[in-house]
Amino acid sequence: MVSVTALRDAQDVIIGYLLIGTDNTARKLVEAEQKKLDQRLRDQQFYTRSLIESNIDALMTTDPSGIITDVNKQMEALTGCTRDELIGAPFKDYFTDPERAEAGIKRVLSEKRVTDYELTACSRDGNKTVVSYNATTFYDRSRTLQGVFASARDVTDRKQREQDALSLTNEISHRIKNNLQVIVGLIGYEAKRTAAPCVQGYKTMQTRIFAIAQLYDLISQSSRGRTVAVDAYLREIAKAMSASLLGDMSGIKIEVTGEKLEIDPERAVPFGLLVNELTTNAIKHAFPHGSGTIRLCVEQVGDQIELVVADDGVGTKGKDLAKSNEKRGSSYVTIFVRQLGGTIVPSKQDATGTTVRVRLPLLLVPPGGAEPIAA
Repeated sequence: MVSVTALRDAQDVIIGYLLIGTDNTARKLVEAEQKKLDQRLRDQQFYTRSLIESNIDALMTTDPSGIITDVNKQMEALTGCTRDELIGAPFKDYFTDPERAEAGIKRVLSEKRVTDYELTACSRDGNKTVVSYNATTFYDRSRTLQGVFASARDVTDRKQREQDALSLTNEISHRIKNNLQVIVGLIGYEAKRTAAPCVQGYKTMQTRIFAIAQLYDLISQSSRGRTVAVDAYLREIAKAMSASLLGDMSGIKIEVTGEKLEIDPERAVPFGLLVNELTTNAIKHAFPHGSGTIRLCVEQVGDQIELVVADDGVGTKGKDLAKSNEKRGSSYVTIFVRQLGGTIVPSKQDATGTTVRVRLPLLLVPPGGAEPIAA
């Protein structure tokens, strides 16, 4: 790059020129690189925009306070508003429950990520759409929080399929329960007509069948149909056993305690039968004088579940435990424990009562609809 300056004498007559040449190679290279970078940035912005617009979900970004900073066409369609109308507006204003929507933003800011958070979007013309809200925080190069990137997927069809499946499950469960109750009634009817030993033990058989029937009743009552509340299940089993087995033994009480946990229906059957068997054994053998308490408890211990069936009856101290266990129907207990993949933990067995503890793999899940954790 050359700059030229005229040289003049005292009378301001040009007597020559001063030429200064500067090597401009480095600057030209920088300018060329900058042009390449600018073009690359434009290409990247075009690619990112195309990617965002081609997504089937409604996408948006908000600042940390929940104000919308960008959206795609799907978000415009979901809300019935233009991009210009949405940008700068509060995110929560486009949902039927603004407080829940705002809570979703606060949750992703605190937890860095939110998945399958259910919201109902409301468009300008009043149409409502159930969406699955998924979001994560995003940052600049210096790791300064910039806001939240979120997607809202229309799950109306999925919710309808789930509702249809739940209705079908409830109908099947109701019919199964009715059929099992018919079987219980037939057993009782036959027991009155014959003195055969195999029939006279009908009460024990009735409680076993009722434990299964009650499971299907709880499934039909569940809002999800995928899990069964353990505490409610134990209380229903205890209620049925009190009515069927205790009879005139009003001095025997069955108490139920436990954490608010749930179990998947497939393993609820052997679980309920195990509880039924251990409780029946205690009723039959622990209280020769017809009074006492049986305590049923389920709680999570580490990565296992512990079922406790304890009584304050005569106990087994000084007795042949092998014969005592055989008398108490341990063969059935062993079968159910094996089906559950569990183990019987050595427990207190003395003159003041018997406590049976069974450790099972983590079959239970926390409330809220999460899928059961496999053993």
